[in-house]
Amino acid sequence: MQLPPNCEILDYGSFADTSSLLKLELPDSVRTIAGYHSVYYRVFSYSGLEEIKINPTSKLTTIGSDCFTGSRLKYFYFPEFCTNVVFSAFQECPIIEFSFHPNNKKFKTDGTSIFIGDNNNTLLFVSSGLTGTYTVPSFVTRIEDSSIRGGKLSKCIFGPQITYVGSWILGLNKITEFEFPPQMTSVAEAMFYSCSSLTTVKFTDSIVSIQRLAFAFCSSLKNLTLPSKLKSIGNSAFAKCTALKTLTLPAGCDQIGDGVFSEISITINSLNPEIQIDNYVMYKNNRQTITAYLGSDASSNIVINKSCTLIGSGAFQSKTFSQVTFDNNEMINISSYAFASSTIKSITFPSGLKKIEQYAFSNCNNLVRVSFQGSQITEIPDYCFYQCPSLSQIVLPSSITKIGNYAFRESPVIGDIGISNLNSLSSIGIYAFYQRGLTTADISSQSHTIGMQAFAQSKLENLTIACNISQQLCQRCTSLKNLQMKSGVGYIDVYAFDGCSSLTGFTIPKTLTKILNFAFQSCSSLSNIRMVSDCTLNYCAGGAFYGCFNLKTITLNPNDNKYLFENGALTDRDQTILYFFLPYSGVKNFAVPTEMITIGNCAFMGSPSLQRVFFSGIKLREIGYQAFKDCINLNFIFFSSSSLTKIDNEAFDGCPYLKKCGSFQAPTALQEKLISINIPKTAFSDDCDLSITCKPIMRFSFSLAVLTLFILM
Repeated sequence: MQLPPNCEILDYGSFADTSSLLKLELPDSVRTIAGYHSVYYRVFSYSGLEEIKINPTSKLTTIGSDCFTGSRLKYFYFPEFCTNVVFSAFQECPIIEFSFHPNNKKFKTDGTSIFIGDNNNTLLFVSSGLTGTYTVPSFVTRIEDSSIRGGKLSKCIFGPQITYVGSWILGLNKITEFEFPPQMTSVAEAMFYSCSSLTTVKFTDSIVSIQRLAFAFCSSLKNLTLPSKLKSIGNSAFAKCTALKTLTLPAGCDQIGDGVFSEISITINSLNPEIQIDNYVMYKNNRQTITAYLGSDASSNIVINKSCTLIGSGAFQSKTFSQVTFDNNEMINISSYAFASSTIKSITFPSGLKKIEQYAFSNCNNLVRVSFQGSQITEIPDYCFYQCPSLSQIVLPSSITKIGNYAFRESPVIGDIGISNLNSLSSIGIYAFYQRGLTTADISSQSHTIGMQAFAQSKLENLTIACNISQQLCQRCTSLKNLQMKSGVGYIDVYAFDGCSSLTGFTIPKTLTKILNFAFQSCSSLSNIRMVSDCTLNYCAGGAFYGCFNLKTITLNPNDNKYLFENGALTDRDQTILYFFLPYSGVKNFAVPTEMITIGNCAFMGSPSLQRVFFSGIKLREIGYQAFKDCINLNFIFFSSSSLTKIDNEAFDGCPYLKKCGSFQAPTALQEKLISINIPKTAFSDDCDLSITCKPIMRFSFSLAVLTLFILM
């Protein structure tokens, strides 16, 4: 494959997962190959790329992290100015040989390893194509981050000269055993992350710290004796080490991070009196903090010691037990993921509960009951009870002011959780009750903000609301029957009630000014809309009532002197503004008010009964996007003047009869505009066969009086 000759940047994700890409010729103009991006990912990751041709005259200077990860790249040449390189770019690539331009003196290579520094004392990268045993050269004293990550080595030997080791250096390798050299004092962050074949590790007494994630996901690790001078173990250091069954904590080890033993069942013998284990619960800080649960009994009922003030992150994550209660704790905080993916069935919080962090109970499939005993908690955080399919008994305390994003998403059997009693509630996050069993929500405070799809696809039946209605708020709430909008609702966003097939009617409050696109689309039972006196509605986007087959009229207040509903359309009293047209009103002939300037986007879209439209005024300037789309029976349009200056895309798409002879009558100056949007010339013809024409047999100029009589027929 050849790239454009003046290309300068290969950006994030450009060729990711392109298995058919085998060879690429890099133009000399390319200066940067981008690194990792959390959304767009890596440039060539997991592609089929085997060869990339780079000329000695290349201007390439920068290679970002992970850009070739998982590709099939076998050879790589570094041109003269390519000195800004993150060598994790080549992890999981079966590199056979690296080579450098003679003038690129920043790096050195033996073909499969890359070095830098005085006497090449720093190891930057080792090819992931190497197998068997790799011995770090004797001249190397430093090993940088991710330098041996993602390889296929079965063994790696560090000599006694090694004094520094960066993070992730051996992660994702196939090594089975490792022995630390005496000069090393710390196990680096994620040093052995996901080395699934690692079974045995030998420490020296020089090791005083094990950093976060050091052995995480080492599922075969079982032969391990912690060094006697160890002082600290970082967060999740042994998470998912499922083969590790026993461990002794040295007397000096008094710093235990969160989730150190998450998702495993293990017996711990603590030689440090500050680290205590009571009924399989590991406490630290004089029993103030729970760092891990070590049990595995599905029927176990756990009582949290009354002195405990904090349950650490991941402490009970993926663990097996039944119930949690508290011993009248005066203050308690629950950290993120504390009970996530566990088998917990019931928990009763004390009145001292101050805070729960995100994901605390996510994916708890067996959780049925959550009880709050007059707590002071003010927030249900993001993802707190996400995917708790059995949760049916929970009533939120009145102190709650905020419900976070996805807080109860996909918890389908919950009923009324007490939202109506949350007088201080100020916000509900996006997807908060998505696909869940909530049936009633009374949100009468005008100070609320409610996120997108907060109630979408839930079992909501009754909604009372007094704040702006967000995008897709109740989309596909097929059980929603009662909608009460109070003063405070200023707008209804796109698709807000789309697919609410049981909704039969509602009243537009006086504060509502805007109804946006497709807000009530496919509300197939909707038949009754009322407007209170003093309404301020001034905009209703096209398609708002598309698919509302039973909605044929709008009921105005008898004393209303601002609006007029006539011939399927809501306008102002003087008919200068068309607010919306009801597509299923049954109107066949529609005369556009003579003062009309713009027909909005989707204004008449999908009106199956509409057959004829008459533009008899001289002020019309624009017909919007998809204005008459899918009006399948529309067969004749009359323009009295050429004032129209703009017709947007797809304005008449899906109107088959408007392609027929005689379907338009318009001044010559306007005909060219209509032809430019694919209206055929024959549509303007006066000479049509009677079997195909849409034009009336008797041709005459329409006066407004005659036109009015015709419409009323």
